[in-house]
Amino acid sequence: MRNLILPLFISLSVILISCCKEKNSPTPEKKTEYTLKFISSEIMEFKEITTDNKTKDISSDKVKDYFGERIEFTTLTELQFKKDSLYIIKPNDIVEKYKIQWKNNELYLYNKSSDTWRYCGKKTTNSQFSLNTGFYSIMSKTEKRELQVLGQDYALKSYSELSNYPNSLTIWLKTHTLFEQK
Repeated sequence: MRNLILPLFISLSVILISCCKEKNSPTPEKKTEYTLKFISSEIMEFKEITTDNKTKDISSDKVKDYFGERIEFTTLTELQFKKDSLYIIKPNDIVEKYKIQWKNNELYLYNKSSDTWRYCGKKTTNSQFSLNTGFYSIMSKTEKRELQVLGQDYALKSYSELSNYPNSLTIWLKTHTLFEQK
């Protein structure tokens, strides 16, 4: 009987210690790295804006007339979220990196030059994300020169956020691009 008590005591001790270790082990961390793949892109606004803020809608089939291949070349293929950063993957292995912050289901990008967080999109479901993108072409004429500024920004919600040049014509295109976790 004595020969059985010592092995039994040791076995019970090992079992109790292993059970306690399982309860005290850290809980798995929330997944902070994941990739979303391009699904579709939708034109939300396409307008011509004059210096005096008169607007005229432009037909979506005219995008190529105003922006050429620019929209096609900047179409995103995937979004990679890694901890507090967003990697935007474009064709030809072009990668843009941004520091990010989530507020509820909305994503904000950090703008270092202005030290601000700027809205860029939102989760539409648990597995889908809609990225906001504003494209613009601003043409300004004076007697001595013509100036054209082309650009895009993920944080632009409206053409009213663009600089207004004298004697200018602005072409504004706002898109939402949908991504999904695969």
